[in-house]
Amino acid sequence: MEITLPISSILIIAIGSIGISIAFSASITLVIQKKCKHISEQLIILFLTVLGCTLLNEVITTSGIANRFRDLYFIPILFSLSIAPLFYLFIKSKVNLKLAKSDLVHVIIPIAQFGLYLFIGFRDVTYKSELWSSHIFRTYSLVEAVLFPLSMIFYTLLSFRLLQKKKDASHFWKKDQTSWLMSLTKVVVAVSALEVILLIVEVITEHRSSNLIYVMRSMVFTILILWVTYHIMKMLNPPSIYKTPLKSSNSVISVEESLLIKKDIVQLFERDKIHLNSQLNLSLLSQYLNITDKKCSYFLSEELKSNFNQLVNSYRVEEFKEKLKAKEHERYTLLSIAYESGFPSKSTFNRAFRAHCGVSPSDYIKSSKSEQK
Repeated sequence: MEITLPISSILIIAIGSIGISIAFSASITLVIQKKCKHISEQLIILFLTVLGCTLLNEVITTSGIANRFRDLYFIPILFSLSIAPLFYLFIKSKVNLKLAKSDLVHVIIPIAQFGLYLFIGFRDVTYKSELWSSHIFRTYSLVEAVLFPLSMIFYTLLSFRLLQKKKDASHFWKKDQTSWLMSLTKVVVAVSALEVILLIVEVITEHRSSNLIYVMRSMVFTILILWVTYHIMKMLNPPSIYKTPLKSSNSVISVEESLLIKKDIVQLFERDKIHLNSQLNLSLLSQYLNITDKKCSYFLSEELKSNFNQLVNSYRVEEFKEKLKAKEHERYTLLSIAYESGFPSKSTFNRAFRAHCGVSPSDYIKSSKSEQK
């Protein structure tokens, strides 16, 4: 059977294929590289995945593929109402290092949308065809189409507002993080505005320009995926995000001047609280000290009789213990406090705490309570 497609459908498939491939490839890369340690990383992987799935659904429905292969009607890969909330939760988890139980309210509508298409997706073609022709479902589809750009605008502006509040971060490295997230958010806001414009044009022209709009929408989705992927890949290379040099009273720092390097290390960890940045690594620390990775590693080994992980984790454990003294464990989970102390994962936290204190965090709390009595 010969299958011919109009130019618009070929463009939709070609452009969409690029975005879909990048979204899924980036998600797989993050899973392999980051191992889903932190909630923010899990959310961005989920965000890229639902972007890829939604674009795939867009390609299938608007290119005419679903009309030729009716088994593809309503397959459960449409997550349009999940995209904006997931982006906001990613920004919030990156800024606050944790999420509250109240944040679950943002996933109610996405779960309801997924549940609906999951219910419809595995029914027979006859049922799907009848559903599509019904007035009620057509009205729902229109509401869903309107909700998508509106939710994008709402949640990206909410993200923008959250980042604006964090602009006066007391630690210099947090300003770099905020700048990175702000740059990511600005383009997502622009993409959201484009989606609203495309929806308005589609309504005004009464679908006469649908083919062009579908091509434009595939292009907008693909641009969004490219931009997000570009910024998220920076997570694998923290020095590309944290570029502000250490503001030291010494204009020149050499390895030989060990006292000056020690002073700068103390400044970084005790004043600037750089250990609270879960993305901190040897390369980034070396960048702040204006020395090479090799020299930094040598200095920590020979002068401080330590290594990077031991140094950073010692400060993070002390930060965690200070938060326990402030009774934060009575309001938050231990894992939330560990994230706020800079630990990137539960396993790293438990291992580091036991190495430095000789007991597990829960046993440490019990012994502290016994001593107070």
